[in-house]
Amino acid sequence: MAGQMRLRQLGARGRTKGEQNPLRLGGVSYALIGAAMMAGVSGSALAQDPPRAESSFRTSCQNLDAERTNRVTTFGAQLHIRPDQKDVWERFEADIKESTDPVKQVCAKVLGERAPVRLPDRMAVLVDIQSARLEALKRESHAVADLYPKLSAEQQHVADHLRGFGGNR
Repeated sequence: MAGQMRLRQLGARGRTKGEQNPLRLGGVSYALIGAAMMAGVSGSALAQDPPRAESSFRTSCQNLDAERTNRVTTFGAQLHIRPDQKDVWERFEADIKESTDPVKQVCAKVLGERAPVRLPDRMAVLVDIQSARLEALKRESHAVADLYPKLSAEQQHVADHLRGFGGNR
């Protein structure tokens, strides 16, 4: 009976109200202090080899052609391109393939160099990446603008509600 009474007094945390947690020091836990100390060690190691700001871009460079091919193939399958639209579709595919040229150029540059350490240099790389992506988007937009009027009303409706080109709906 006395044991059950003590458990009720301690509550779920194993201590009475107002009793300090022995693993906390003035509101800061020893675990947080340890993690900060570990981060300090890791931080000094990272200072010698900074994380790559464009690491996700590096990954997308490796998958660029496959991703574009998949997107165009899926787009064509959902539009049900007719035989009389084959020439227009092939021109669209070629335009989309060429639209990746600016990104491929930046990919070659980024993948061929070590990631810059200085902030202004990292920002310059990010500007190059975004500029290449913008140019690719403009080229894709022109390809879509050329294809769209040659689609039937039903195909246009399908295109208007697809994901992939023109962002996610």
